[in-house]
Amino acid sequence: MNAHNKGNSFMPFNGVKLIQAHVNQRAVIECYVNGLSKVRPIVPTDCQPSCSLSQFLYSDGGNQLLDVKQANLVCKRCEQFQEAASQAVMLVGINRADSAQDALKDGGIFKTASAHFQESVAALHVSSWALEEEMS
Repeated sequence: MNAHNKGNSFMPFNGVKLIQAHVNQRAVIECYVNGLSKVRPIVPTDCQPSCSLSQFLYSDGGNQLLDVKQANLVCKRCEQFQEAASQAVMLVGINRADSAQDALKDGGIFKTASAHFQESVAALHVSSWALEEEMS
């Protein structure tokens, strides 16, 4: 029986959901940068209320989160990814698709920022579920 079923309001952070949303956003940007889509993606430059981490942090589960340092790291890495994504989209817009495509390659700023973001989300997911186990 988990903590939620015992009447505890703690629900662990679902990092899988956030990583899937990130992968979907990344694919849209990659399609645009690689010329497979002409629709310019909208890249948020600040935290969005629809973000599953934002929703979690303002929930009862977020109020009980012990790994605030890891949550802050996720937010920082999200900002870094959004910045890299914005730069790639901007480069295509000023006819510098070659530079934007370089960012998408292994070791490029876009791909590196994406990997770091996913790693930090996964770490928060694990720590949140470990807390849920402790509370059950």
